[in-house]
Amino acid sequence: NDGQWWNTNIVEDYFKAHNVKFDSIFYKYPELITDEIDKGNIVYVCAIMKEIEYNNEPAKSKFGRFYKFDGGHFFLIKGYKVIDGELYFEVYDPNNWDMKYEDGTEMGIDRLYKASEVDQAIKNWYMTVYSIYPSGK
Repeated sequence: NDGQWWNTNIVEDYFKAHNVKFDSIFYKYPELITDEIDKGNIVYVCAIMKEIEYNNEPAKSKFGRFYKFDGGHFFLIKGYKVIDGELYFEVYDPNNWDMKYEDGTEMGIDRLYKASEVDQAIKNWYMTVYSIYPSGK
């Protein structure tokens, strides 16, 4: 987008221009996301990152936001896990700021964000999520 920030209209236009099959879904609760994942889809969200807890030692674990930016931001939810009775979303967060683990892997890959925090991050920013279907579906 000519170096400009993306918004939801641009994202939808991009999906359409590149024949990405998706549905826009009004967000209500985390199970909506787990249901889409269980169907084999990934979920693209626009959320306010201040609701995702900041991990000030991000290289030591894959839990939480690994950068200080706390504004509106898009990321993919590709899976989920229950750890010690708490639901976490497995995300691809492209906001890497060139941060990498010691092995060279980008920190945004396979991060774990608490579903309760993602829930608030969506509700406090943009209440629509995008369910993206695998190609051929």
